[in-house]
Amino acid sequence: DPRAAATAQRDEAILHPGMTDYDAALTRTWGGPAPRWFPLAMKRYPAAHGAASRGRTALVTGGSSGLGFYAAKLLAAAGLALVVPARPGIRHEADGAANAIRVAVPGAAVTVPAVPLDLGSLGSVREFGAHMRELGGTLDVLVLNAGRGGAALDQIEYTPDEFEVILQVNLLGHVLLVHELLPLLRRSPHARIVGHSSSARFNVGEAHARRLNDTRGSDPWTQYSLSKAGLCLLARALNSRLSKADVTGAASAADPGIAATGVNVQHDLAQTLGMPQRGGPRDTKAL
Repeated sequence: DPRAAATAQRDEAILHPGMTDYDAALTRTWGGPAPRWFPLAMKRYPAAHGAASRGRTALVTGGSSGLGFYAAKLLAAAGLALVVPARPGIRHEADGAANAIRVAVPGAAVTVPAVPLDLGSLGSVREFGAHMRELGGTLDVLVLNAGRGGAALDQIEYTPDEFEVILQVNLLGHVLLVHELLPLLRRSPHARIVGHSSSARFNVGEAHARRLNDTRGSDPWTQYSLSKAGLCLLARALNSRLSKADVTGAASAADPGIAATGVNVQHDLAQTLGMPQRGGPRDTKAL
């Protein structure tokens, strides 16, 4: 059952970059081709940006699997030192990612902090932030990548903080994380904050954004769409506020398109998008 596997991936990290065949395992488990352009990017990106990147430090939430892992590996290839937070109880995932990056990029500096990060717990975000501030140093790049998906027919769930879980993991937890890491970002000569959005952001409008935690009539897919629109709005808000917070830098949002990861299986996309039939224009492959 692919959806059961996606839940196990979310909660237990059954696939992780420490596996010897991680790329192939993603293809076998989630379908879709292996990353097509990534090997070329691993050659070209360091050549184009390495000189400006060496000596800088990046933190990638969700950098221990999926798209976040590939982003972290590419940043390491460009010469940045990496911070890859572990999730509570699943440290093997982050340790596996760190080791895989060191193998792919000899000499890469990759740190897995001792304190884990759970974006579904505001208390955990604060504890992680306090730990990072205690360690000191400078943070030049903050990639808000970690995310949780959900399907239109799934049930709405809430965190112990009483926020809808997808909105908190994807957006609200990241907002608090930026706040917690401001002292480290202030030390950078030019900090970059990047939110990992999605084309699902076009599924919601201004009315949704004005009632973030009102889930009446909503569903997990709508909440995911709202969280991804929210990351774009967060980038706009940060660009108008960073200088007032004594941070020199800029924020932006990125859209990866459709990727073969467990998150899209969490979405149950064929059912959510109303394309359950095979062999016709409503077929998933036709999409």
